[in-house]
Amino acid sequence: MTIKEFISLPEMENISCVAADNFLDEEISGCGVMEFEESIRWVKRGELVLTSGNIFETDILLQRQIVAELKECGCCGLGIKIRGVLKSVPEAMIEEAEKQQLPLLAIPFYYSFAQISKIIYQRSFQNSLTAAERGELLLNKLGKIFFSHQGLEAMLRLLSEETGYTFLVTDIQYGIIALYASGEYENVFRRGKDTRLEPVWNSSFFAEGGKKSETAFRYSNFRIDGIPYRFFVQALPDYRGCLCIPVEQGELDAWMRQAADKSSQSSHGGTVHMEDRHDALMAAAEVMLELEKAAKAKKTAVVTVGCVDVKPGSINTVPGNVEFTVDVRDISPEVRDGILKKTYQTGQEICERRGVAMEFFPFSAGKGWVSCSERIQELLKEIIEEQGMRSCFLASMAGHDSSRFAGLCPTGMIFVRSKDGKSFCKEEWSSREDCALGAEILCQALIRLAR
Repeated sequence: MTIKEFISLPEMENISCVAADNFLDEEISGCGVMEFEESIRWVKRGELVLTSGNIFETDILLQRQIVAELKECGCCGLGIKIRGVLKSVPEAMIEEAEKQQLPLLAIPFYYSFAQISKIIYQRSFQNSLTAAERGELLLNKLGKIFFSHQGLEAMLRLLSEETGYTFLVTDIQYGIIALYASGEYENVFRRGKDTRLEPVWNSSFFAEGGKKSETAFRYSNFRIDGIPYRFFVQALPDYRGCLCIPVEQGELDAWMRQAADKSSQSSHGGTVHMEDRHDALMAAAEVMLELEKAAKAKKTAVVTVGCVDVKPGSINTVPGNVEFTVDVRDISPEVRDGILKKTYQTGQEICERRGVAMEFFPFSAGKGWVSCSERIQELLKEIIEEQGMRSCFLASMAGHDSSRFAGLCPTGMIFVRSKDGKSFCKEEWSSREDCALGAEILCQALIRLAR
């Protein structure tokens, strides 16, 4: 990395060159800190030297001497902190640096030398790697993100930070599933996943030697808000399918989350008779019980009230405001919506009877259940029964990455049981034997699908 490339990095944008800016193509081999005059003897050729200026604060002769000696040592540049010990880079050093043709950098006080050193060594290390080694390093980082369940957006962020490009993953209608925008594209994609690419059908291929090949990248023009942009497009291969083993439960259902707000007037618990109260918590409790009753009336529905916030929250005060969340799930969106509608109507009656107000705020909704491939399901059933085990089909009521793939390719899931059916809690546990069986079934399925 050269000095010019270093000060062009986004994280170093406030560092400026104040002398010898015609010599910024010097390669940085490393980084050193100089806080004692004797430190000059340890400076290595090609190093960028950093200093707070404490050793030469008011000594003009020493300022000139240090610049000359650093140039003689083969130092590639000198960075001086400003608005700390020194308000600005001394004029004597600027003059001497111009004379010696040694780049002089003004570094704002809020940059730490440790931060600068880390960036220089990271970049230098990466630049010393071959393309294959850099690729392997990137794959390792992506793997860590994947296996720590940080999500697709985190993977795209890493790719963008490593390359400086904007990355998008879309469905076949070019609706954006995930994106990470850098540079000028941050404003283009300000609406995030709601943005849709409008393809302009004039595409060409880009490949080494100008020849089209199976691995060539296709580039196309797309309009965003009427403005054309050019993107390199790599379509997913024609996958045989997607198989996933969740060792906890997962989503192929319809779900909706709502927040319910019940308001009345707070009053002292010892001065208001029971018949005169407008208790928001009691009204909320009735609505919660109605939700439970509505879910139990449907065989496949589940309802969860996971958060309740009672105000003012005093031991001797009648609750005046209650907010609680409602998570409704079913394999059918119609059943889910019916439960919510019925509960809302009953809730209005409860609140009217109790003299409190009620509001519902929907804040998230699933699109409905996603079907797995019948062919893959039958294949998994066959393999499981060959292993001497019983198989069964089930609908998952949580969330899984495989539901994202179902619209792209045939998809299937292999469920590994948890002890006592517990999930998303510290007691969740699956035996090694069960996990091994799941892996064996997955392996056999992949082999047969690949034939």
